[in-house]
Amino acid sequence: MTSSGSSALAREILIEFESEIPYTMDNIPGKLSKRVFIGGSYRNIAVLREISRMVLEKGYQPILASNFVIPRDNTRPETLRLLAACKFAIFEISFRDGHTIEIEKTKEFNINTLLVYQIISTEDSIDPEITSMIDMTQYKISTYKTFKELENIIDFFFLFN
Repeated sequence: MTSSGSSALAREILIEFESEIPYTMDNIPGKLSKRVFIGGSYRNIAVLREISRMVLEKGYQPILASNFVIPRDNTRPETLRLLAACKFAIFEISFRDGHTIEIEKTKEFNINTLLVYQIISTEDSIDPEITSMIDMTQYKISTYKTFKELENIIDFFFLFN
């Protein structure tokens, strides 16, 4: 990438992550072929934002529901609407939360999906309650210990999808 291309991407990333102006549901950014729904527990929002940054750096459009104006009483249908507007989805599933419904819907919506789970060491196992919720989807869960490992997992996901 040329230095001017790198500068343009850096400006785009800066705007994406420093903007206090959220998107509206009537103006979902990016093209369908480049949209990536980012799901997971908002107790883990820093990791979700890091995944969004990685996705954007790879030339895709992250779709993180917290970046949209969504009335609290309409959260579930609107997040499903965002999900349906994406070709890809990445779910950080280290915390049990309300994203199980979205993960199940990825099959119905025919969305290429990646599930990632944070571990401390290779001896760690995935929470059995999480695996039982995910088993019905038959998705493989990729584990990571560092952001570099997570980024490599995301690279492979885009390479093979």
